[in-house]
Amino acid sequence: MLGGAGDLARTLRQAGFADPAAAVANLEALTPTPRDAELLAPAFPRLLAELAAAPDPDMALNNLERYAAVVDRAVLFGTLAEHPGAAALLARVGGASQFLADVLRRRPNTLAWLLEPRTMRAWLAEEFAADAAQAVRPFTTREARMNALRRFKYRQILRIGARDLLGDADLAVTTEELSRLADACLAQATADALGDARARFGAPLDAAGRETGLAVIGMGKLGGEELNYSSDVDLMFVYGAEGETAGGPEGRLENGCGSGRRCSRRAPWRAIRTSARGSWTGWAGRCTAPASTSTCCPRSAG
Repeated sequence: MLGGAGDLARTLRQAGFADPAAAVANLEALTPTPRDAELLAPAFPRLLAELAAAPDPDMALNNLERYAAVVDRAVLFGTLAEHPGAAALLARVGGASQFLADVLRRRPNTLAWLLEPRTMRAWLAEEFAADAAQAVRPFTTREARMNALRRFKYRQILRIGARDLLGDADLAVTTEELSRLADACLAQATADALGDARARFGAPLDAAGRETGLAVIGMGKLGGEELNYSSDVDLMFVYGAEGETAGGPEGRLENGCGSGRRCSRRAPWRAIRTSARGSWTGWAGRCTAPASTSTCCPRSAG
């Protein structure tokens, strides 16, 4: 693309690559055939400029080469040539966050979605909720729905992080979107777990036989819509009243923690709590329940 390996190494050094020899090796792996080099050539000047502008050019190129290994190179090089934002997005994500670069490489088809204008904007809370519901809709088993919810979460984290790295969202918007994403994950997981518990044990009833419910309350940064990429998610689970479920194929169970006891290990609330917490764990963030909020509390506990 730029003459021999020596000329290319000099060009890469001048562009700011710390290890030109490794960068040349990455480019050779990126274009393993003459046809690949020919396809990339029209996009190479813009791509090189974007890679050089990345926080870590060497890391950006290495991640691009790893991404190209799992996709159709002809489609990728065509996208780089035709879409003005593709090179910037790949260079900025790949040169600033190994976590996000790995998310993209494991879900390579997400790139086309990220390049759509309707994707790369601030999302409303109801849009997150609708996208979460759509992600789990094709699946019926609890495990499959939780896996689909996790895929939704990673896709949205990649979108939020890319907007952040590209400078398209400020700190306030980024933390608000991360909080809305957590809300959507928790709401969908709780709804699924509640449905499962109802099918097995019946609806939860109060002492008078009236149906009662459950609230999942976000504490701390989640409650204030100020989550960052490494925030804990602190939750309080509050059930409406003492009582027991109406009964189902697996019998009846107490609603929660009578007389201030922690929830029984058999209580449906425990499964609901586990599902809700599990919907947000497994990435840079963590989901915790401090000692003061780790029990299912009756509404009167405040």
